[in-house]
Amino acid sequence: MHLRARLYVAARRSPEGFGDRTPKLSLPVWMRFRAGVALVAIYHFESQIISRGAGRSAVAAAAYRHAAKMAFEREGQVADFSNKTNVAYAEFMMPEDAPGWVTAMMADRSPSQIAEAFWNKLENFEVRADAQLAKEFVLALPKELTRAQNIALVRDFIAAQMLSRGMVADWVYHDIDANPHVHIMTSLRPLTHDGFGAKKVAVVDQNGDRVRGKDGKIVYGLWAGDKAVLNQMREAWAAVQNVHLAKHGIDARVDHRSYEAQGIDLTPQGKVGVQTRNIAERAKAEGRGIDLDRMALHEQLRRENAARIARRPEIVIDAISNEKSVFNHRDIARHLHRWIDNGAQFQNLFARIMASSELVMLAAQGVDPDTGKVTPSQFATRAMVRVEETMAKQARHLSTHGGFGADGRVRDHVLASHTQLSDEQRNAIAHVTGDARLALIVGRAGAGKTTMMRAAREIWEASGYRVVGGALAGKAADGLQTEAGIESRTLASWALQWERGRLKLNNRTVFVLDEAGMVSSRQMADFVSAVAYAGAKIVLVGDPDQLQPIAAGGAFRALSEEVGFAELSTIYRQREAWMRDASMALAQGRVDQALSAYHQRGHIIERATKDEAIASMVADWVADYDPQNSPTLMLAFMRKDVAQLNALAREALCEKEMIAEGEPFRTINGQRKFAAGDRVVFLQNEASLGVKNGMLGRVVAAERGKITVDIGDGQGAHQVTIEQHFYAQIDHGYATTIHKSQGVTVDRVKVLASSLFDRHLSYVALTRHRDGVQLYAGADEFKRAVRTDHAQGVRGVMVATGQAKFREGDDGKPTPYVDLRDSSGKTHRLWGVTLPETLKRAGARVGDTVTLTRKGTEDVTVKVPVTDPLSGVNRFEDKTVERNVWVATRHDISHQDRTQVTEQSAQPSALFHQLVASLSRSRAKATSRDFAGSALHADAVAYATRRGLDGARVITAALRNQANWLTQQRERLAHAGEKLGALVAHFGFHKVTAEAKSAQPGGDGHWLGGRTTWTHTIAQSVETALHADAQLTVLWSELKERFGFVYEAPHAAIAAMKIEKTLESDRAALKSIADQLTRDPEAFGALRGKTGLFASRADKAERNMALNNVPALRREIANYCRLRDETIGHLTADLSRARELQSIDVPKVSAEAQRVLERIAAAKTNADLNARIAHELSDKQLRSEIARLNAALKQKFGERAFASREPMGPDFEAVAEGISEGERSNLTRAWTVLRAARTIAAHEKRVEHDRDLGRQKMRVHGQGLVR
Repeated sequence: MHLRARLYVAARRSPEGFGDRTPKLSLPVWMRFRAGVALVAIYHFESQIISRGAGRSAVAAAAYRHAAKMAFEREGQVADFSNKTNVAYAEFMMPEDAPGWVTAMMADRSPSQIAEAFWNKLENFEVRADAQLAKEFVLALPKELTRAQNIALVRDFIAAQMLSRGMVADWVYHDIDANPHVHIMTSLRPLTHDGFGAKKVAVVDQNGDRVRGKDGKIVYGLWAGDKAVLNQMREAWAAVQNVHLAKHGIDARVDHRSYEAQGIDLTPQGKVGVQTRNIAERAKAEGRGIDLDRMALHEQLRRENAARIARRPEIVIDAISNEKSVFNHRDIARHLHRWIDNGAQFQNLFARIMASSELVMLAAQGVDPDTGKVTPSQFATRAMVRVEETMAKQARHLSTHGGFGADGRVRDHVLASHTQLSDEQRNAIAHVTGDARLALIVGRAGAGKTTMMRAAREIWEASGYRVVGGALAGKAADGLQTEAGIESRTLASWALQWERGRLKLNNRTVFVLDEAGMVSSRQMADFVSAVAYAGAKIVLVGDPDQLQPIAAGGAFRALSEEVGFAELSTIYRQREAWMRDASMALAQGRVDQALSAYHQRGHIIERATKDEAIASMVADWVADYDPQNSPTLMLAFMRKDVAQLNALAREALCEKEMIAEGEPFRTINGQRKFAAGDRVVFLQNEASLGVKNGMLGRVVAAERGKITVDIGDGQGAHQVTIEQHFYAQIDHGYATTIHKSQGVTVDRVKVLASSLFDRHLSYVALTRHRDGVQLYAGADEFKRAVRTDHAQGVRGVMVATGQAKFREGDDGKPTPYVDLRDSSGKTHRLWGVTLPETLKRAGARVGDTVTLTRKGTEDVTVKVPVTDPLSGVNRFEDKTVERNVWVATRHDISHQDRTQVTEQSAQPSALFHQLVASLSRSRAKATSRDFAGSALHADAVAYATRRGLDGARVITAALRNQANWLTQQRERLAHAGEKLGALVAHFGFHKVTAEAKSAQPGGDGHWLGGRTTWTHTIAQSVETALHADAQLTVLWSELKERFGFVYEAPHAAIAAMKIEKTLESDRAALKSIADQLTRDPEAFGALRGKTGLFASRADKAERNMALNNVPALRREIANYCRLRDETIGHLTADLSRARELQSIDVPKVSAEAQRVLERIAAAKTNADLNARIAHELSDKQLRSEIARLNAALKQKFGERAFASREPMGPDFEAVAEGISEGERSNLTRAWTVLRAARTIAAHEKRVEHDRDLGRQKMRVHGQGLVR
C-alpha cells in the first residue's frame, strides 16, 4: 500500500461528508436539472512550472491550494489563505520506497502540515534566484461522479503516473459547483536518503544501460519527464476517467485529443484564472477600463467559436457524439454552454442546434408509468444510427445467407466423441455449424460455452474451414485459444493486422467473437462489416447480462433481438443444485432470490463497517489458504479495495511464514515485494512473454527487480522471467477486480460488496465458483445519500427564503428560492417562481416545518431577450416555458414529536435489503437504430422501447398492438376501419353524438360548419400514402432482391404469382403461394442454377443457393403483406379520425353569450380578466352555453388552439385546416370571441386546480401529524 496522510476535510466542513454531491448547473432557469439526466464528461488537463524566477513560491502555492496558513521559512513570511472554503479533500502521497525522512515528515501531520514542511525543505534546498521549484497539474473532474468516486479516480491516476515514477504528489480537491477540479503539485527532483537529487539524470535503455550520444557522451534527460511523458500523462488521465465512468455505469467518455485531432472545428478557449477575473471585476467596480490580454484572447476565441457554431450548429452535436451515443437536450445545452455565456445568444444557438437535420429524435418526452418520473427526449446523431442500422442490416443478411453448413455426417462423427455434451449444447452446436453466416449463442455464466465451442471448432475444421477467434480482453482471447483450441487474438490486434493487410479473412473462415456482450456498437459494426465483405462467417458468443461495454452501445443484445440466438441456460459450473438455481436467478435479473438463497445458508457475512468486512474476508481467506490445492479468489469492484486485500492477504501469509518477505520490484502501481509462492496477476498484454491482461501466475523465484513466474497448467503451462525495466504491469494476484474475473472459474470465491454494484457486476462476481462463494458487506458502505426526489416531497425546517440569480452572470431576473434543512442537517435549496405564493397559502414562515412537493409543471409566457443576428440589437419576445408547480404543507409539530420524527427518519434499513436494492440495479447499455425516413410511428415506438426509453408512450404501443390484432382478424378493409375506429374511441377519443352535433345553445345554425366533402376517398388517400411509405418501399426492394436470388427471371416470377391478390388482403391467395413455394417453387419460373449430369459445380452451387433462399422468400412475402395490411389499418384509422374531427360543427351561441365573450376579450390585464369572468359568468345558463361551445372547440381543434391574439400565422392556419375552405372568413370574424371562450376554459381549469390544492391542504390539516 502507498503510505499516505489523509484529511477528510469535507467531513469537517460540510454535513455531506463524502456523500453524493448534487451538481448545481450553470444553466438558464428554464433548463434546470431533472432527475435521471446524465451529464457530459469534460476533459481538462493543464500543467505549469512554479518558478522562483517568476516571483512565485512553492510554499505560497501550496497554501493557496490547501486553503491554509503556512510559514515561508526562507523569507520569514506567512502565506495565509485560510479564508478559502472550497477545499473538499486533501492528501499527500509518496512512493512506498520513499526515504525515511519523508516518512518521518508525514507522521502525525495533516496533509497541509506535510505540504508546508516538504515545500519549505525544497525551497531551502534550491539556491538559485530563478530556480524552478515544482510542477503543478490542474485536472477537471467528471461532474458525473460523486466526491468519493472522484477521490478514488485521482488516487488511481496518481498511483499509476506519479508514484510509479518515484514522485510525491501533494494534491487538493476543490469542489466548486460548476467546476470540480484537483490541483497536484510534484517536485522536479528525485528523493534521496538525505534530501533531493539532480533534476537531470542519465537516460537508460531497455537493458538498463546508459544511452550515449554520437560523441560518446552520456545522454541526460529531465527526471520529472519531458513532453513525451506529459503526453503520456494526458492520455492516461483520459483513460482512467473512462474506466471509472464505465465502472459506475455512466454512458459517457472523455477524449484527450485536441478538437482538431477529433475533426471538430472548434478552438479551445483556455481558462481565465481567478486573479485575472478579480482584476477585471475590480476595474469594472471602480468604473475604469482595463486592457487584459488573456481576457481579450478568451473573448476573441469565444466569439470565433460562437461564429463557427452559428455557421454550422452541427459542430456541437459532433463534439457530443464523440462522448455519448444517446443524449438529451440538456446534454446539448451543457456542451453549448462551454462556448457561449450570453443568455440571448445561447438560446438562439440552442434552438438552431435542436432544429439541425443531423439530430435524430429517438423518443419524445414522456412519463415512466412505474415511477411517474418525467423521462426526457432522447436523441442521437445520424452518423451513429447509420452505423447501427448498417450493422443490423448486414446481420440480417448474414443470418439469412448460407454457404457454411457443416456436413451432417461429420457433425455426427465429432459429436459421438463428446458424450458429455447435453442436449442443449448439442442444439447450440447445430445452430452455430448451420448454413447461415451469422449465429449467436447466449450462454449463461457456467453453462458450458467453451466446451460447446471446442466441439464446434472440431466440426468446422473437419469440414475444411479455418477457425479463428477474438475477444475484447487478452485473457478472454487466451482462454478461447487454450480451452477451445481456437487460434485467437484481441479485437484490437485483429483490427491492426487487417489494417496492415495481414491475416485476412476469406470465404472459408469462421470467426468466433467471445465475450461479445462487452463489445460496443461501433466495434461490433466494424467486425460484422469485415466479415460480411470477406465472405466469412461470424459466431458471436456472450451474455448480454454480464459486464456491459465500456464504450457506447449494447450491440450483442440488439443483434440477439434482431436475428435470434441459441441459448445455453443450464448451469454446470456450480456443483450444488441450489447454487446453480441461484446463478440462473442472477442471469435472469432475480437478484433478490439469489441473495436470499445465499443469505439463508450463511454465505452473506454482514459487518458494521467496510473495514471490518475486509478484515473478516481476509481472515477467512487465510484460514482456507492451501498452496497445494486450488486457491480461493478474492474479488472487489474498486482497484483500491483490490490493492488493500492483496496487501493484507500477503501480510497474513508472511506472518504465518507461508511465504518470505520477498524482493523489491517496481511495478506500474508502485513498489511491490515478491517471493516464491506469491500469486501474481498480469495487467497488460505482452506477446514476447506470452502473457495476457488478467492472467494469473505463481512466482517460483525472485530477486531484486526480477521474478520467474509459472503460468497456466496442462499443455498450456509455461514459465516466464519478468524484469521490471521491461515489464512493470504486474501486481499481487490474491485479489482481483470483477472485470478481470469474467470468464474465470475457480473452486471458491470471496466477494467484497460495494454500493456501486449493479446486477451485471453481481452476476459475474457471484458465478465464478464451483464449490462456494461468500459475500462480505459493511453496513456503512450502503449508507449513501440518495438523490432528492422533488415529486415525492422535501420535508424540513424552513431556514431561509429569498430571491437570487440561479446562474451567475444571468441576464434574467432573480428567482425565488426556499432553503429547507432536513432531519440529517442537510440544507436543500428549492427554486420556483410560484414558491412565495405557495408558502403564503400554506401559512408557512421561516422556522416552520414544511413539506414542499413539486406537482408537475405548467406553461407560462415570459419575455426573453433575443439578439437579431444581422443588426446585433437586443429585443424581447414572448416565449412559452415550463414552470414548476409547488404545493406546500405546513406541519404543527411539538419539540418532542420533532425529535421523534428525526430519530425515526435516521433509522437505516436492514443491510440485506440495501444489498438487494443496490445489487439489483440494471445498467444495460443502450443502442440506437436509424428509423429516419420511416413514416410509421410504430417503428419509432419499437425503436425507443428497445432502449428502455418508453414511458407513457406504452399507450401508443398498446394501441398499435391492438390494431395489429384487429388487422389479422378482419375480412374487409372497411370492416377493419370500423374496428380500429372503435378501438381509438376506447382509448378516449369519443365520437360526437348526433345530439351533441345538433345542440343549439340559444342560437340558430353554427359558427363554423364541419367539413363534409374531400377530394379523395379514404381508400384513395391510403393508397397514395402507401406508395410514399419509406419502409414498405425498402421491404419491397429487398423482396425483389430475394426473388433475384431464387429465380432466373424475377419479374416474370412475380407476375406468375399474381402477388397483387395477396396485397388485397386475400388470405387464401397468400396461403396458396406459400404452399406452392414449399411444394414446387419452379411453378412460378425457372430457378437459378442447374442440376443433372451436365451441370457444373458452379451451377449446382447456384441452384443450392436458390433453394436455400426459398424459405426466406416465403417468409418475406408474408411479412411484406402483413406489414402492408397493418399500415393500411393504421392509415385508415388515422384518416377516419381526422375526417371525423373535421366534420364537427362549432355551434353558434346566443347574442347575449356572444356579447359576454366580446367583453371578456376586451380585458387588458389579468386582474381585469379575472374580474370580468367572475362577473359575466354569474348567470348559470350563459356559463353552460359557453361550456358547450368550449367542449366542441376542444374536441375539434384540441386543447392549445386559438393561442395567437390575431387570426394569422401558424396557429390560425393549424385551426383552418380543420374546416372547409369556405369557412375561413367566418373563422377570421369569430376568432376573437372563440379565443375568449378558450380563455374562460383555461381560467376555470386554474380555479379548479387551486380548489384541489385547498382541499388537499384541508385534508392534511385534518389528519394532524403525518409520520
